[in-house]
Amino acid sequence: MLNFSLKQLEVFVAIVETGSFTKAANRLYMAQSTVSAHIRTLESELGVLLFLRNSKRKLQVTEVGRRIYRSACEILDRCRSLEDEILIDKSNELCIGASTVPAACLLPQYIPGFSYLHPEARFSVKEGDSSSIHRALMEGDVQVGLVGSFVKHQSLQYEEIAQDDIVLIAPAREPYLTKQKEGALGKEFLSHPLLFREAGSGTQRVIDDYFSKIGLEKNKLNIVGRFESSDGIIKMVSRGLGLALISRLLVDPYVKDGVVLQFPLEKDPGAVARSYYLVSRKNSDNTGLAQKFIDYIKASSKA
Repeated sequence: MLNFSLKQLEVFVAIVETGSFTKAANRLYMAQSTVSAHIRTLESELGVLLFLRNSKRKLQVTEVGRRIYRSACEILDRCRSLEDEILIDKSNELCIGASTVPAACLLPQYIPGFSYLHPEARFSVKEGDSSSIHRALMEGDVQVGLVGSFVKHQSLQYEEIAQDDIVLIAPAREPYLTKQKEGALGKEFLSHPLLFREAGSGTQRVIDDYFSKIGLEKNKLNIVGRFESSDGIIKMVSRGLGLALISRLLVDPYVKDGVVLQFPLEKDPGAVARSYYLVSRKNSDNTGLAQKFIDYIKASSKA
């Protein structure tokens, strides 16, 4: 049994109909690299060449590609008909993607208030790092994204909605208790064992930029672990595995509960600042509810 997806067929059909990988990417609100990856996977699964890429003229569809195109159109049409027949009305469903800090600290502020104003709304939330949320948005899996970084893509638009800064956290015990009383800065502990987020994290990008700014070579750090979850990092720090640089918004509740200690990296508490963004697709076919949610977040962030 062949193992290809409807998304791959949709991408293939879009390329044939637009005559270009770039135009297909814009039509589907995807990155061009994602479009290319879908076609490579589809060609590999089918065991055929769908396009002639060595032509200097307009992109050419192979003979077998033209036959597959007709079948792909039929399959997609039937799937759309099936969706129309059996799926419930999704006009009230709002699909949101959020990276770690926005999911933990911002959505709990926005969703309850929006739900009060629009009790008919039903929410579907996808969490991941900033990279995966961008990918989900461009592939149409979510309607709205809240992220800690942005990418340059002509199909996306951004609005800054919150600010944060990066702090260093340590176990709530000596010698850090004394160091905190003495007013120590977080940068004084960067030679200690450290715990990091994964590479796709917006927080980690800000941290890497900070290291470059102060001339600290990352390969000389004592990195004892990388984690997908900021929550996991905080727990590991509390148990003495190492120290970590992390979002102040995210760690504030743990600091208040005495789980970990918090140190500003520099004397200026905003020296290692970051922003969070509302991201959506330009000229998208967002439902009215999605646009209302976008407008609500913009208004709330300016209040």
